[in-house]
Amino acid sequence: MMGSQGLMTKGVPFEESEGVPMLFAWKNHVVPARYGCVFSSIDIMPTLASLAGLDAPGADGTDYSPLLAGKDFRTTEYAFTEFNYGGIGEKSRPWRAVFSEDYVYILAGPCRMRTEYFTEGYVLFDRKKDPYQMNPIVRGMGYDSIIDEYHRVLVSHLESTGDRFMEQMWNVSEEELPDMPYLNKYNPDPNLESGKSGQQVKGKIRRKG
Repeated sequence: MMGSQGLMTKGVPFEESEGVPMLFAWKNHVVPARYGCVFSSIDIMPTLASLAGLDAPGADGTDYSPLLAGKDFRTTEYAFTEFNYGGIGEKSRPWRAVFSEDYVYILAGPCRMRTEYFTEGYVLFDRKKDPYQMNPIVRGMGYDSIIDEYHRVLVSHLESTGDRFMEQMWNVSEEELPDMPYLNKYNPDPNLESGKSGQQVKGKIRRKG
């Protein structure tokens, strides 16, 4: 963040942290172009696999290789991001967000993000009219239908992945946050363990074999 929004590090749902450019280059395979479409880290693997002539059955994400080849292609409408555990002195920093080319909608649990930035527990930003996210949008400002739409999209995504954020990490107190980390049904984080104080601390990476 380098001081933007009064913050120095990443792990926050602001454009400077989330809006990372993705570059592809392969002579005679990738057509030089610049796109402003939504692209997520989970799209990298199926895209590279397809460019290499490989299948990626069951992979999350979207194969963008047709777009890179200059073909007609309908890009993904939404990308989802999340964060759970913060830095030293933080028990957690839970938030979830959904991005499109036009908006970003954010839900924040009990943490600095909520107390200092998203005091309603949610916020919408217009990425085209407000690229530096200086004007947070909440209900009553003429965007209620968009807030409702993006809330449904985000909650549906959380439910489809088994993410317990809405029940365990959104409208709860910091004391009610779960002591043990649990990200979703696919990925209970093995790299974090609960310390004696109840705060999350780094644990050893557990490897198979």
